[in-house]
This record gives sequence, C-alpha cells and structure tokens, in this order.
Amino acid sequence: METRAGFARNETNSQVQDAGFNAAPLFPGVPGIVDAVVNPVDSGLPRVGISGYVSLGGANNNPSGRITNTYELFSNGHQNSAARLDSPHHQIRYSGRREETRRFLDGASRGSVTFADFDHSPERAPAVTARAFC
Repeated sequence: METRAGFARNETNSQVQDAGFNAAPLFPGVPGIVDAVVNPVDSGLPRVGISGYVSLGGANNNPSGRITNTYELFSNGHQNSAARLDSPHHQIRYSGRREETRRFLDGASRGSVTFADFDHSPERAPAVTARAFC
C-alpha cells in the first residue's frame, strides 16, 4: 500500500508605499478621504488627478492579499486473495484534494480626487470625484 499526503500554502500581500500616512488633515472636508487613525489598513494618499497631467498617488487596487491552502491525499494499494494463489489481485485507489482561498481586496478604498483642469482656484469649485468604502 502506498499513501502520500501533501500540503502547500501560498500567501501574497500588497500595500501602497505610503501605507500608514494620514491624508485626512491635508484634505479637510473632502468626502471619501481615509483617516489613518480610524482606518489604518486603507491609509495613504488618495489618487489625485488633474486633467492633462500625470496622477499622483498609488494604484487604486491596493491594499490586497490572497492566501491559498492546498491539501492532497492519495492512496494506491493492491491485495492478493489469500484463499487462491491464482486469483487476480484487487486494486484500491482513492485520492482527495481540497483548496481554500481567502482574498482581501480593498480597491479604491483610499479615494480619488480629480480636478477638471489646473486653472481651478480654491475660490471656484473644482470637479471633485471622491470615492471611498470606509
């Protein structure tokens, strides 16, 4: 009888470079900005964009993570009949596999602020898009 068992684990975690930074004091009153004191997991600068320029801030698909556990059991055996030597032997085979996957994705949790153009001053209302899932 041959029996084998196996276990494998894969874990990945991804965070923004400015994780832990509190952006709330920089953007007072702007909806959707994450306060690192209240929610440290999603902390960091929001993505800030001005039409026609490169955006500031990290990617919107972080923080994220994944854990995958794989369990496997395989058994293969044969048995000769004790009563008769010329009888064919019997084979028994079974196997099992189980996978567990846990994912964590907080996409767009830090929010984003987009200004229509560079000429908007604080006196005029900018085109602001703020999103958060806090």
